Amino acid sequence: MANEDKFTKTIDDEQLDEVAGGFKDEIQKDIKFLNAMGVKLEKIASEEDVDKAWQKMGVVTETFWDADKSVKNDYYQNGVAISRQEAMIEAMRKTKKFVDLDQYL
Repeated sequence: MANEDKFTKTIDDEQLDEVAGGFKDEIQKDIKFLNAMGVKLEKIASEEDVDKAWQKMGVVTETFWDADKSVKNDYYQNGVAISRQEAMIEAMRKTKKFVDLDQYL
């Protein structure tokens, strides 16, 4: 039956990137970045796991949903708001691992 096919199809990671709320969210990019810094997070980690990983980098995060229904983070260091890029630079300094940030921003 034709209807059975729609239940057996799967999508790959590239297709999943196109799904609203999928891998395009900042959180997913943060997971990829933190993994590059040596933190081992699952591809779809919980917000709590991502927050803990940032804490290891000396950055506190606050997770929220923005107006376009994407998951976002606010970043803080020593109680002061910093940009996402500044948080990433701090993580690179701490781990001494340096990557091209363009692929994570």
